[in-house]
Amino acid sequence: MGPQTSESNMGPQTSDPIWGPRPVTQYGPQTSDPVWALRSVIQYGAQTSLGLSKDVKLTVDKGEFLLNFIKALKLEHSVIVSPSMSGTFALPLLMKHPEVFRGYVPVAPTGIDLFTPEQFAKIEVPTLIVYGENDQSLGETSMKILRNIPDSRVCVIEGAGHPAYLEKSTKWHNLMYNFLTNIPQ
Repeated sequence: MGPQTSESNMGPQTSDPIWGPRPVTQYGPQTSDPVWALRSVIQYGAQTSLGLSKDVKLTVDKGEFLLNFIKALKLEHSVIVSPSMSGTFALPLLMKHPEVFRGYVPVAPTGIDLFTPEQFAKIEVPTLIVYGENDQSLGETSMKILRNIPDSRVCVIEGAGHPAYLEKSTKWHNLMYNFLTNIPQ
């Protein structure tokens, strides 16, 4: 069993002697699981991009917003986990500032259509592409373009839909553990 997580040990460190690099996880407004809520997330950004926040408008590029968030928390060289709507933040950042990423884990992200397969072919970031086999919306579509990233591998989670990481959390955590512990320093 790995180390327990609490707010007191989730400081700005970007790696752990046991687990390797710490992930920065984004999620959309549909996710309310308290385990995910305790992690480094950008619910504000996801809500803003969907227009769910009526009081706040995002006035900067979404990739720049995520870059500023990562720098403010001193999380440079982290693994960015990006399911669904958070792709509109992570993908522009990946294209403009790949040096911020130690690894990338897209889970059927949106925003794929903003970039070409040739642009993805230039990315030199270890990538674990994940989607649920029953994802009827973004899974296979996003995978077909993301697999152009040279240092990528694809994992289809059997029996899972779009939120594969929630529906098959044990499989998800095993994938993440293996990916995080095998990323080059």
